[in-house]
Amino acid sequence: MQKKILLLSISIFISFIAYSQNIGIKAGLNYVNNIMDPNTNGVNDNNSFRIAYHFGIYGKFFVEDKFFIQPELLYSNKGLTFDETSSTSKANLHLNYINLPVLFGYQLTENFVLAFGPELGYLVSAKSKFDSQTTNVDEIWNNKFDFGLAIALEYNLSEKFNLGLRYTHGLTSVIKDIGMTDEIGNPIGEANARNRSFQLSIGYRIK
Repeated sequence: MQKKILLLSISIFISFIAYSQNIGIKAGLNYVNNIMDPNTNGVNDNNSFRIAYHFGIYGKFFVEDKFFIQPELLYSNKGLTFDETSSTSKANLHLNYINLPVLFGYQLTENFVLAFGPELGYLVSAKSKFDSQTTNVDEIWNNKFDFGLAIALEYNLSEKFNLGLRYTHGLTSVIKDIGMTDEIGNPIGEANARNRSFQLSIGYRIK
């Protein structure tokens, strides 16, 4: 069922792209973390942001001269860096998503664009990397679908190139049905971890 929803979303995206006035490609860096809730025994204290990446394709359909809709299809690496309790080293959590943002934008000036909209994500893989060892952790980070809201500011460097800065605030937990306990073992509810992502990207308009 989940894969059918993903395929349907991609099909809608492809159909939308076909009618877009502008089509382009983009790539760049992510600055990502997971915010854990509840913060039991300093759970978030061991987590920190890390550098990741994204790349993909976008389309732009103008509703009016200054208003447009911009759907995107991105492959995006998210996750976090956390301290290993048994070591002084840090481990990296890699959450690899297929993301489908749909942004509603407004041309503020000739060069500046402001956009806002929802982002749907499908988790392709969840892996923890520590030293040279990679471990699948999709039994913990087990929610395949992620949903968030994005706000973006874009600057047109030229007719073909643009520079974008974006923040995406995850609203759904990437962990589900996993309980947490306090320091003496009493259950305190289910674990929640929500994606937080800053993106810096450069785009190239093909059409």
